[in-house]
Amino acid sequence: MSHEQRSYGSTDVAVVVPVRNEVTTLSALVQILLVQTCPPSKIVLVEAGSTDGTRGLVSKLVERHEAVEMVDAGPAGPGRARDVGIGSVDTDLVLLIDAGMWASEGLMEELLEPFEGPIRLVLGSRRIQPGSVWRDAAAITAVKRRLLVDGLWGRFELTPCVMERRLWVDSGGFQDWRAGEDLEFLNRLDLAEDEVAFAPRAEVVWDVALGPVRLFRKWSAYAFHNAQQGSSWHRPVLLWNFGGALVAAVGASLLGPVGAALGVWHHLVRTVIRVSRYRTPGDREVGRGPVVLLAAVLASVLVDLAVLLGYLRSCLGRAPREW
Repeated sequence: MSHEQRSYGSTDVAVVVPVRNEVTTLSALVQILLVQTCPPSKIVLVEAGSTDGTRGLVSKLVERHEAVEMVDAGPAGPGRARDVGIGSVDTDLVLLIDAGMWASEGLMEELLEPFEGPIRLVLGSRRIQPGSVWRDAAAITAVKRRLLVDGLWGRFELTPCVMERRLWVDSGGFQDWRAGEDLEFLNRLDLAEDEVAFAPRAEVVWDVALGPVRLFRKWSAYAFHNAQQGSSWHRPVLLWNFGGALVAAVGASLLGPVGAALGVWHHLVRTVIRVSRYRTPGDREVGRGPVVLLAAVLASVLVDLAVLLGYLRSCLGRAPREW
């Protein structure tokens, strides 16, 4: 079928969801996928080595709902889990979404709406889960800001997205990485500008961090795997903190213990810059004020420590615990 003649319906779409230790979030996601205004033909839950009861929950969901299927890929990272899931379906289109995300009943419809002409990939948007100063601080520290597209604000990454299954086949699939596999996949696609569309109304809600411990573990794992893959995540962190250590040493020699506190100056500077990015008119995703600013400084320190630990573990060949 030519691009000009192409027309997709809901029966052409399979949803692929990698799952690992998502016993508290998976049921809600499956329920919203089942009641989409434009329902998928099937929902494939790719079990990737859970240890918290997720496997049993997936089995129950498969028993209860005809459209839900389970594929076993584990233990596996998100890249290989997606490959296994997409490889198990034969639909024209695949919707990729992650467990732990929440969506509206119109998600699928909004993602399919731009699919016409030469479009081969439609990227939806992510919004940060609201509700606490900590979540706002974590978002400011660890999540890139949203962009204005067609008059609407969005944060466009691999998930959620709808793409031609053939695109995945032609690309050779995902790298078997724990972190960065989504960005590497998008970069490798090298699609023309008119082959990618953005759907800011197709928005999922994503909890960047359930708490400081989870955030620390997540970023330590990300840094470990990125260092293993040759990424330079740790280098700017080392540079920033080396500068902070020098300032702390000078401050301590001149002012004593109080001067040593100047070692966090770079965290304050970076946080002020990051907060300013969220002051764009019309973008009111995170809260503001001195309490959020202070929490974001603390989150910045926590993330840097996690990155440094992850890099050290990479040097020693000892993977950090995330779950």
